Amino acid sequence: MESLLAFIPEDRRLALAGGTELADRAQGAVLFADISGFTPLTAALAQELGVQRGAEEVLNQINPVYEAIIAELHRYGGSVMGFAGDSITCWLEGDDGRRGVACALAMQEAMRPFATVRTPAGTPIHLAIKVAVTAGPARRFVVGDPDIQLIDVLAGRTLDHVASAEKLAEKGEVVVGREVADALGDALDVVEWRPSAGDELFAVIGGLAALPEPTPLRPLPADALPEAQAKSWALQPVYRRMQTAGKFLAELRPTVALFLKFSGIDYDNDEDAGRKLDAYVRWFQATVQQQEGFLIQLTIGDKGSYAYASFGAPLAHDDDSLRAVAAALELVQPPAELGFIVDSQIGISRGRIWAGECGARDGAGMPRFTYGVMGNEVNMAARLMGKATPGQILVRRRVAEEAKLGFQFHQLGLITVKGGAEPIPVAEVVGRQQGQVLQGTQYELPLVGREAELAQLARLLDSAQAGRGQVVTLEGATGIGKSHLVAVLEQQAGTGGFQVAVGTSQRIFQSTTYWPWQQALRQLLHLVADSSSDVLAAQAAAVAETLTQMNPDWSVRLPLLRDVLGLPIEDNPTTAAFDPRQRQEALFALVQDIVRTWSHAQPLLLVFENAHWMDETSQGLLDALAKVCHDAALMIVAVVRPAAETDSQAEPLATLRGLRHHTLLRLSELNGDGIGQLVGNVLGGPPSLLARLLLEAKAQGNPFFTRELVEALRESGQLVLEDGEWVLSAGMIDALRTANALVREEGMWVLAQAADLSTITLGIPDSIHGVILARLDRLPDSHKPTIKVASVIGYSFELGLLAQVHPAHPPPATLISQAGTLTERDFIVPDYSLAGPLHYPLIQDEESDGRYSFRQQATHEVSYETLLFTQRRELHRHVAGLLEQQTPEAIDQIAYHAYLGEDWARSLRYHLLAGIGDKSLFANMQSMDHFRKALASAERLPPEETLAQRREIHAELGELLLTVGQRDAAGEHLRAALQMAEELGDLEAQANACRWIARAHELAGEYQPSLEWIDRGLAVLGDRLTPASLELHLISGLIYSRRGEYRNASQQALASLLAAEELGQPSIVARAHNLLGNIDRLRGNIEEATAHYQESMALYSQIGNLQGQALAQNSLANALFDLGRWSEADRYYHEAGRTFNQLGNVYNRAFVDNNLGGIALNQGRLDDALLYYRRALRALEQIGGSIWVMGAVTLNLGAAYVKRGESEAGFEYLARARDLFAQAKSRDLLPELHRRLAEAHQAQRALADARREAEVSLALADELSMLGEQGLTRRTLGNIAAEEGRTDDAERELQRAIQILSDVGDNYGLACAQLSLADVCSHASDAARRRQLLDECMPVFERLGAALEMSRAQKLLAIT
Repeated sequence: MESLLAFIPEDRRLALAGGTELADRAQGAVLFADISGFTPLTAALAQELGVQRGAEEVLNQINPVYEAIIAELHRYGGSVMGFAGDSITCWLEGDDGRRGVACALAMQEAMRPFATVRTPAGTPIHLAIKVAVTAGPARRFVVGDPDIQLIDVLAGRTLDHVASAEKLAEKGEVVVGREVADALGDALDVVEWRPSAGDELFAVIGGLAALPEPTPLRPLPADALPEAQAKSWALQPVYRRMQTAGKFLAELRPTVALFLKFSGIDYDNDEDAGRKLDAYVRWFQATVQQQEGFLIQLTIGDKGSYAYASFGAPLAHDDDSLRAVAAALELVQPPAELGFIVDSQIGISRGRIWAGECGARDGAGMPRFTYGVMGNEVNMAARLMGKATPGQILVRRRVAEEAKLGFQFHQLGLITVKGGAEPIPVAEVVGRQQGQVLQGTQYELPLVGREAELAQLARLLDSAQAGRGQVVTLEGATGIGKSHLVAVLEQQAGTGGFQVAVGTSQRIFQSTTYWPWQQALRQLLHLVADSSSDVLAAQAAAVAETLTQMNPDWSVRLPLLRDVLGLPIEDNPTTAAFDPRQRQEALFALVQDIVRTWSHAQPLLLVFENAHWMDETSQGLLDALAKVCHDAALMIVAVVRPAAETDSQAEPLATLRGLRHHTLLRLSELNGDGIGQLVGNVLGGPPSLLARLLLEAKAQGNPFFTRELVEALRESGQLVLEDGEWVLSAGMIDALRTANALVREEGMWVLAQAADLSTITLGIPDSIHGVILARLDRLPDSHKPTIKVASVIGYSFELGLLAQVHPAHPPPATLISQAGTLTERDFIVPDYSLAGPLHYPLIQDEESDGRYSFRQQATHEVSYETLLFTQRRELHRHVAGLLEQQTPEAIDQIAYHAYLGEDWARSLRYHLLAGIGDKSLFANMQSMDHFRKALASAERLPPEETLAQRREIHAELGELLLTVGQRDAAGEHLRAALQMAEELGDLEAQANACRWIARAHELAGEYQPSLEWIDRGLAVLGDRLTPASLELHLISGLIYSRRGEYRNASQQALASLLAAEELGQPSIVARAHNLLGNIDRLRGNIEEATAHYQESMALYSQIGNLQGQALAQNSLANALFDLGRWSEADRYYHEAGRTFNQLGNVYNRAFVDNNLGGIALNQGRLDDALLYYRRALRALEQIGGSIWVMGAVTLNLGAAYVKRGESEAGFEYLARARDLFAQAKSRDLLPELHRRLAEAHQAQRALADARREAEVSLALADELSMLGEQGLTRRTLGNIAAEEGRTDDAERELQRAIQILSDVGDNYGLACAQLSLADVCSHASDAARRRQLLDECMPVFERLGAALEMSRAQKLLAIT
């Protein structure tokens, strides 16, 4: 444990160790040092590292500065009296200023190494120090309650004097008072004199002629004082944390800061000043401590002193704003015995604030630090205090919003404060809330997911209305929706004729007797909130009159109501004679009678919110009334949290649960449908399925968490509105895909089953963070390290591994006991889903086999965030080492922990292994994430040691990025891989890089550069036959096929296939078969193409290549489509699509959508066809897909519009397709393009233009030897001839089309040609022939579901 001496000023600790007292009055020098530059440094680090790690890095930067300047102070015998953020106040006993000036100059010199600090991103931040020194008399007091914290105080006008000097100093300067300059005389180099606002002169000095000899204070051993004595100088939560954790942690906490200015003590002239200040500070500490807040800083001055209290650090609560306001109302009006304190004014603000150790750990052998709570909101509270007038409490609006149920506020609008760029909304505290506003008015959104519970409450309400009284305990965790459910019940009860009264308990009023009853009874008696004596007297008279009229017998007991209502009803002789027990019994009986009487006149609903915080007397009155309400038209609802959340050993209001007319209603988490409705209500529109699933997983059914997360995601731009639906941003989806947490189902991203979301950070809002942190802070100190270490291991963990990682190495029995406590308090749950043997056996608990998971994702995240980055790093490193030793097969986990542990060599090794493994499973996004982390790890190691690994990583990343359509990023990595391969002299790696660069150009339709890169790769290899050379030949074949040079394409593909078989490369053999199939299909050899595809698919299946198998399935489906076997084609398309979704292969998924669009187009489902084509084109445009592929999809879109009769849109898309093919220098789809243009012209009756385009199509098909396309184009020519009235030409073209399409096996095309010929035959009145043609084509249309053609055929058949 750190030495507690560090909390005590240096001269004070020496006096305590020596058993002496420091004099009350002292003479010496005050030195004030203010460091500038930490505000921009804090902002820069938060921007670069994130808020949490940035805050820790600030600690790493500020404390070395303190080390340096405090070391100089110690050399000259000075003591640090207090820290205030980035400044310190020091005392040099007996000094006339000489040592102080020497020390100040030494501090300036010590700052030189820190003059420019560079952030991790290289941003320069300039730090500087300004120092003021004055000399004179001062008072030294020790004040405060030793059970809370002792404080060493320096007071007197010399402190005011140094404050004036500091205001005149600039960065890098030393400014001294006139008395110091006079004392040092000519030895002092005075640069200039500056006047203060009060016309005092201060000197800016440049040096000191003769430096005094250093007079360091004597260091003390850490145990120089008994621990029982030393611990009084530290806040007790800090002391306890130091006992368990060794030191207190730097962390960001949602905290409420309270600043109070006071005056009234003359420190220089009042001999009793020390006693007065001590009495005031003890009262201040006790008042703040009552709300579990803490006095952090005390600054004394004759012109005004300041006290700074924190609520939330070092202990958090979910109602810290309420606690701070409650304390402020007490602090602003000190009791009569402290009447000498005047002009109290208070400012309160809240937000995330940095808290932790601040100071010098060494300080030239004398550690001196404090527990600091600092940040912008602390400064804001101080500025609000400065704006307040005496007796006034000003708060930021967010504080007022959080405390409005307990206190009244007056909104002051926007106010500009010192140092603030923009005005801020401010409110003034008026006082406590006297009445309780019914909660039904507080919820703008409808209640969702609680239909069953609401129905049960409605039935109980009906029973109460019928005179069968009911008592209900409504129990549920924080944020589960208890208050909202009760609010709806209150509305229903009011509509149903009930009187409704509500009393709310709060922890801050737990010592206020009858507080919830006062609220409820005042509502029933219609008493307005007003604390003036006249109004209270009038209310007392009105109550007495009302109740006496209801029952004269009550009059003798009416004075007892003063205890409950807080009204000035004087005791009569009878009530004055009651002892406390008689008084309470008589009061309870009176309230029972009054409430029962009211319920007979009108049914009554009494609601007690937060009843787990009821004071003792209120709980006793509730018990008494509940026992006698069974035959009254009365329903009592007590709303409570479970015992695990309240640190109670017993269930809340356990005495009620034995009543026969009692019902316990426990609220559980909302189901998925309820969360979906809630999210939609918050957003005002439906969330996407993925957004709902993610929110459901993160909030785990808690409505409050859900609402806060939705608002935080919307405000941060991670949840955006698109086409009337709220969807996750592209960045969030990328993060989820990288974590392998997504799969595609029916074209949509959804969460994968058992997806690990622990690495997905949504940013826990302060509201949720505060609730969870409050619960964590209430754990025993011995348990806090355990849950934090568990959070490092992961969302799920084994106790056996936790035992090995835990820094304290607790014995198994202790760890099992702690796990039991954490389970009872609902932080963790046994995880029975982790099947199989334990990897890290431990003595097992009866309740669990040693495996646990966090109860909520948010709890896991907040627990993790409470750790320092350095602590996380060491723990992650330790976990990685243990995993490597004991479960080396856990590659992903080792990689994860090694990276976060900055164990760069291990991280490189395992992320590379994990990336290769995931790539083999085609988990592309996750694989890329591993490779990127491997690369980041390699860049932290000596370059010469990692060249081969970096080359491999760049090559793998380039290949994967190309697979997912990110060509530009892929090119950068591939060129880097090529350069490193050249440095290594690795010829195969060079050729492989050339191959993938060529592939990138090919995908962009840049065929000539692609062929040049192929030639470069082959030149590197020479005559060697290697896998890289086979790949290069294969890409060459693909490019030739794109250009319509099928002979060259076949030669390249066949050469690659034969060589791959010789080298035993089945993957390349499979791809060669696929390419040969594509070439045969383009040439109309469909049966041969089908055989190649089936061979390719079988080979891919044998080697377990899912992506290759899906590509072959897609190609086979294309061939089956050409053969008119559409149902088989549809099945293969969908199988391929599912695989591409699983792999995150957007590019090939677009192919599948395009092909499914082809089936829909031919079946006449034109809307579906357009949907598929648009989706494919949108995906290709988003990822920058191949120009050739985009041209193909655009062509199909044009064809679909033409078939819909929207010729103009058709022409537009066909023109775009022509431009894309020209850009890609691709000819293979030009015959179809011109055929589709012919059909578009024909639809507009521009038959000459139609015939011209069809003839161009036919010429191209002949040139490219595309038999199938020849047959389809001749059918188009026949249709045009028929419309032109050239029947013979039409018959001739259609007969030739039928012959060709029959030869190539295009059943659908053949049937369409037969239908066209039957139509022509109808004009020739050849009924028999027409009937024969229809009999042949109609079964094909029926089998294929070609609805448009079937309709035409049926009409012709009817005519026949």
